[in-house]
Amino acid sequence: MTIKQAGRFSLKSKVALILGGSSGIGREIALAFHDAGAAVVAVGKTASKVAEVDATLAARGAKCKGYCVDVTDAAGLTGLVGRTIAECGRIDVLVNSQGITILKPAVSFTRADYDQILATNLTSVFFACTEVGKHMLERGSGSIINIASVAAHRGFHLSAPYTVSKHGVLGLTRRVGHAWREGQCHFAWIFYDAAQQKQDVAASQGNGSTADANEALWRARGARRCRHLSRLTLSKIRHRPVDCGRWGLFGCGARRKRVSGFC
Repeated sequence: MTIKQAGRFSLKSKVALILGGSSGIGREIALAFHDAGAAVVAVGKTASKVAEVDATLAARGAKCKGYCVDVTDAAGLTGLVGRTIAECGRIDVLVNSQGITILKPAVSFTRADYDQILATNLTSVFFACTEVGKHMLERGSGSIINIASVAAHRGFHLSAPYTVSKHGVLGLTRRVGHAWREGQCHFAWIFYDAAQQKQDVAASQGNGSTADANEALWRARGARRCRHLSRLTLSKIRHRPVDCGRWGLFGCGARRKRVSGFC
């Protein structure tokens, strides 16, 4: 991925722990962060997907390896954070990109369905923030990016528990981000409307206008000076999964001290 004025968003010598980094948005963020100079530790639940993103990163010169961990397991999450700090020295950036959904009417969800979705989409995000946040606050530096959804503002059809979980991510990021900013631990969150993904990818593969529009928007927003909150809802522009990597760079790059809100 090529970004104009990339020096503004350099992550050289930074260590990024990316949960859900073996597929989808998390994978794109992992690749973007590596290209920006970060040592990337991609984490996923499926061994084959972790191996694939590790191979892709290695082909680009990466030396760090990812981990296959179920982050809904408390001991597994705690061990992952400790192992990453022990092997990499620190964690400068945490990305919470883990997420699942089940589609069916609200009255058809079982308690097991609900617990599974909330455990992945919200509980693991909360405790990843607190586990890594303690380390960042002790160091006096760090960035945390949570992947939210337009469902944090409006309900999606057949996705009641998912909508609940994303509202929770939004509230968590707002409250904890405000509380921790004095300790130089900065939060941001990214909205992504997956319902538009196929349409936008198809458009970007046509005459290139989508990619051109994204590049212009990226440069305009990336160069903007921000104070406490910076808002951009990705569903309101043409976007592709790869663009989440770009916005992630803005959320944790050199200008992150001007951002403690959402992109």
